[in-house]
Amino acid sequence: MKFSVFYVLSTVLLSMSSFGFFTSPYADFENPRLMELSSFNDTSPKFDLIVFIEKNSGWDSLDHEVSPLLRDQLLKNQEIFKQCGVVLNKVRLYDFTLNDLGKDALAPINPNSIPHYVYWPKVPSSYFLEEIKAENTIILVLNQNYSTGAYTWTSSTAKKYADARGSAWVAFEDHKTYPGQFFVQKTYNLMAHEIAHVLGELSHTYSPIPNLMTGYEASSKYLSGKKKTGDLNFEQCESIRQSKYIY
Repeated sequence: MKFSVFYVLSTVLLSMSSFGFFTSPYADFENPRLMELSSFNDTSPKFDLIVFIEKNSGWDSLDHEVSPLLRDQLLKNQEIFKQCGVVLNKVRLYDFTLNDLGKDALAPINPNSIPHYVYWPKVPSSYFLEEIKAENTIILVLNQNYSTGAYTWTSSTAKKYADARGSAWVAFEDHKTYPGQFFVQKTYNLMAHEIAHVLGELSHTYSPIPNLMTGYEASSKYLSGKKKTGDLNFEQCESIRQSKYIY
């Protein structure tokens, strides 16, 4: 798939009182703003995101605007999900800073574990989200590298931690290292991969056919060539279109 971006992004700064105030014993939230990615007359099925951006993580911007990196990533997500006939519409963004309790809670048990996805935070990441209720909106947390790098809590994986359900986490360190892997094509997007886990309850695929959801294990160990792409198949798109997050 090729990316051709023609969207005009508008960013609006809003007050906490008019936009929704979030609290957590682990972090402080600030600088709420709204981005609208779809055009006014676009009648396609849509989904929204609430994005929490850790300050000084690499994802944020010094001037409190949306960083060029994050804008680019959101537009690439828009293009990837458009192949399923759905569009990313409104994105509510908040900056956050972890306090000492949060830093300790979200630190991995064993940061030297190999591979990185086998370790988890000492305190479940649901604690970070325990005061945040967003039944029909996917939560995306963009952090530095306190936890597993990139992972998702779906309905099936968050049975024990209900507060984390519907959230995807992408560490800046993982975002930086993934594009250089030999099994990754330019159309692949780590953020879209994690969002698709939640949006369509999609699992990893181990087919030799290149796909957005190709598992790390398959693409790096068992399959030759660049198997991680931005492509989604018909069945995956059907699951996305039937998602509870689509309106």
